[in-house]
Amino acid sequence: MMTFLKKQLLLKLIAVIITIALVALLLSQINAADVMDMLAKIKPAYLVIGFVLYAISYLLRALRFHILLNKKVGIKELFSIVSVHNMALNIFPARSGELSYIYLLKKRHNKTVGEGATTLLTARMLDIISISLLYLISMMFSHDLPEIMVKILPIVSFLIFLVILALLMFIYYSRGFIERLRGISVYLKLNEMYALNYIFRKMDEMAESFSRIQLGQFIRSALVSVVIWIILYSVNYTLIIAMGIELPFETVFLASTFFS
Repeated sequence: MMTFLKKQLLLKLIAVIITIALVALLLSQINAADVMDMLAKIKPAYLVIGFVLYAISYLLRALRFHILLNKKVGIKELFSIVSVHNMALNIFPARSGELSYIYLLKKRHNKTVGEGATTLLTARMLDIISISLLYLISMMFSHDLPEIMVKILPIVSFLIFLVILALLMFIYYSRGFIERLRGISVYLKLNEMYALNYIFRKMDEMAESFSRIQLGQFIRSALVSVVIWIILYSVNYTLIIAMGIELPFETVFLASTFFS
């Protein structure tokens, strides 16, 4: 146990050192006077608008989980969980902060690990679908794109369609997928391992939770997801305007979807 804790501490220490080094490198490439000049030009009204939009995106995230949990947990309670969850995502490495949502949902509202993991995984799948769709739409409406981007648009569209189809199939056929994995574990004679059995139990909980998500719930959650990302990209556009940078709205959207 102590060895494990020492390894975790060492990994965090290395992460901190790397972060400090990268920040120092970044600051060395920036002219402090230019930064101060840009900050001085920022219009406070745009910052307020950006903050309000960002807060609305958190409310909508809470609404999405409220829908996926079949309205069994209130939006007010989920808002606090979403806030802590997103803070943990920005603090902990390798997206390990995602686990905070599952933990808080179980601790505060007695939801199973399977329910928490299912709603979180579904939300992430909806994020991928929403970003992909907004990427395609922004590419179609953007002007003066490089010729190579115009040429690859049909290919990108087809690949995005395949990704969305695969995600939807995973959601609605997860139980069959889990059974195939269990069959493989039996074939390899791994089915008596405690850890593997525990994982399969949690996967069964997830499959059960997936089966309870109705089509109407999924569609409403998908629409909320699209609105969430439109608002987040609008925050980016608002901040760019606040800094006095003139860029077309569709260009900002395209850049935002590309780096999401």
